Amino acid sequence: MPRVLIPIAVIILAVAAGLFALKSGLVTNQKQSGESISVKVGEVAPDLNLMQTDAQFNTRAVKLSSLKSKVVFVNFWATWCEACMVEIPSILALRERYKDKGLSVVLMNVDENPKAVLGATLKMLHVDFPIFTDQNQEWSHLFQVRGIPFTVVLDAQRKILFFETGERNWDSASVQKQFELWLQN
Repeated sequence: MPRVLIPIAVIILAVAAGLFALKSGLVTNQKQSGESISVKVGEVAPDLNLMQTDAQFNTRAVKLSSLKSKVVFVNFWATWCEACMVEIPSILALRERYKDKGLSVVLMNVDENPKAVLGATLKMLHVDFPIFTDQNQEWSHLFQVRGIPFTVVLDAQRKILFFETGERNWDSASVQKQFELWLQN
């Protein structure tokens, strides 16, 4: 019996350690130049380009700093991701609730061919604002996105306030309370 339990215990400890590291907010990444980037809560994210896409799939590059918001909510998602599709309506409700108070929502689509799949999905979800794509994976590499949905919350100076992997109800009372605090500061 111990021969079976010991490997299981080792696996559970390894998974727990990995989840703890992810939750602690520390992610290390490599730039193409080989320079290491440490991204954690409290640090400032680089002013990367966002590839904004409209309903006709016209794209244009915009700098993160050009959003001019008190709080920027970035959510990595894909149309094939069931948890993402469950989560998006609560993100849209959060956006509707706080967009006039300084919240910008960046829906960062990571589908391989967004032009082929986004049209019907955006109509179904009633998304009536530009979304963003990460086809060159610059953002995904920066935050070492290994699973989606993946969410990053930044302040007006691009300081990382929060990030996590996994589905969440973004319109819950506790989340609303946190966003109200972030939007006041």
